[in-house]
Amino acid sequence: PHANFDSFSAAYVSAFQMLTGDKWETLMYSGMQSTWYGNQNAGGVILTSIVAIFFVATFVILNYLFANLFISILLNSRAVNEEE
Repeated sequence: PHANFDSFSAAYVSAFQMLTGDKWETLMYSGMQSTWYGNQNAGGVILTSIVAIFFVATFVILNYLFANLFISILLNSRAVNEEE
């Protein structure tokens, strides 16, 4: 199925797809195309750039947060093991 943000369930699956990194760039290109087709003038280029920046920033921030979460869980479990 084609990933989109048209409904809550589709948006949830699309966000999970971005989080896992599984073909997130196709989701980004789909968003870029949808903004381009609606505005084929100079505004379309600006919107397309904004969509690309949004998806890349979201991908980087989500992966950074979950990497930090994973590292904190590892450090916490190590600290608990050292106390015992």
